[in-house]
Amino acid sequence: MACRCPREHTSSAWTVYFQSPDAEATAKTVEQAHGAVLFQPMDVMGQGHMAILRDPAGAAFGIWQPGQLKGVDVAGDPGSLTWVELYTPDVAAAAAFYNASLGLETSAAPMAGVDYTCINPSGAGEDAMFGGIVPLDFDPNGTRSGACWLAYFEVTDVDATVTKAQESGGAVTVPATDVEGVGRMAQLTDPHGARFAVIRSAAPQG
Repeated sequence: MACRCPREHTSSAWTVYFQSPDAEATAKTVEQAHGAVLFQPMDVMGQGHMAILRDPAGAAFGIWQPGQLKGVDVAGDPGSLTWVELYTPDVAAAAAFYNASLGLETSAAPMAGVDYTCINPSGAGEDAMFGGIVPLDFDPNGTRSGACWLAYFEVTDVDATVTKAQESGGAVTVPATDVEGVGRMAQLTDPHGARFAVIRSAAPQG
């Protein structure tokens, strides 16, 4: 889901939303964990309740309390959201914050010679991993100046998608790269500057 950025931001951005059983309670928990509420919980025409929040490092994110609309129906298929990644200056502090405020659990997985911090819903186990937390310098081009969430979309052909994005006025921030055991991926911006990533996931092993 995309939304208008808070006034302190100068470009468009994708906002990653997490499901909450109670938007009001989650917003209060975020504040207690030293985060901030940018947009107070509000009803969205009976579809659900939403709020925009910020973690202590400055990364904005949303919460969604389902009403008539549950939320993401499809994930991992071509053209749909498949992964989210938090870039942050302090991985341990971020893991503690999201555990306290959203109940997210973390685990370490080896990737490209480093331990990658994966996240999953509380009690769901590692099979339910849907994202990761990485340090700011994990960005190979060093283009991030602050904490942020990055959405990954599954595609059938990364290189063709990159070409089409450029032809449509977008830009490449990280060229298409193969990561062993993960897949081929690239990071882009749309014509308005909103960052996102595309990936063709590697086939599961075994």
